Amino acid sequence: MVLGGGSGTGDLSITVVNAEDWTGPANSATIRLFDKTGQQTALQTTDAAGVTIFSGITTGTGYSYKVNYLSNSQPSPFGEEYWGTKAGIAVERGHTIYETFTRNLPYALSINIHDSLTNADVAL
Repeated sequence: MVLGGGSGTGDLSITVVNAEDWTGPANSATIRLFDKTGQQTALQTTDAAGVTIFSGITTGTGYSYKVNYLSNSQPSPFGEEYWGTKAGIAVERGHTIYETFTRNLPYALSINIHDSLTNADVAL
């Protein structure tokens, strides 16, 4: 939740979906919300439907968000995946702004390497 000052606040609902024909989950994606200065103002994860709602955001323009994903149920050798960024979001007073973010390709923020001969993780 982002607490706004005064009465000039609105909400931002973000739905994360996977690219067409991709069956991986869009739930449990991490969404970081940034203001127009690039300051992170909130961090939330999506629910089972791939949705999260940031409530009480100060009205204004220039918001952006980044979407990352780290599977808890199926460990990935790629670690946390960067799914993308969307910028230019405007929040209106007393309204909910609806955004849909589509993940098209995976990108890794970190890679986990395991040496099966020594049974040890390898640091990069």
